Amino acid sequence: TLAPAVPIEQIPATLSRLGESERDQNLSAELLRRWASDSHGTAAQWAAALPDEQSRHNALRTVAAQWAGTDLQTAHQWAQTLDGAARDVVITTLATEAASQNPLDALHLALEIQESVARANAVSFAVAQWAADDPQAALDWTVRVTDAQVRQQLDRRMTPVLAEADPVFPYKIGETS
Repeated sequence: TLAPAVPIEQIPATLSRLGESERDQNLSAELLRRWASDSHGTAAQWAAALPDEQSRHNALRTVAAQWAGTDLQTAHQWAQTLDGAARDVVITTLATEAASQNPLDALHLALEIQESVARANAVSFAVAQWAADDPQAALDWTVRVTDAQVRQQLDRRMTPVLAEADPVFPYKIGETS
């Protein structure tokens, strides 16, 4: 592809010249990933300043995913500086990225998401990741959840994961309900 041939310092100008074609969008995403891995803060500022909401959110997701893998705490601090919808987009991405390595960090992030459906999805994803490694600890955490929407999502996500870890699990649910 063309992305590796573009010098880092020329990425912002190149991104501004790309169009809406699928090829340009793919190149844009690849360039933004490269830029974010080299200079998180500058790429984040560029992404947050995009005028079109969909383009801004897509760029924010790309930067957040890249940043989460190298410095989750600083990426989270950056997310706190964004407005509501952009903040939720970034925190959702950070929670998703963190879930496989540290489900508890992912849960803490997910619980900060303001939009209820996105929050429920992020929480249930993190708990499902946790359940794959430590089913009992994840189950112990989920039984304390009082938010009905989040609890419903958790039950849907957790049951297959827990059943895979313990084939008798569905029968145990009946004992504790």
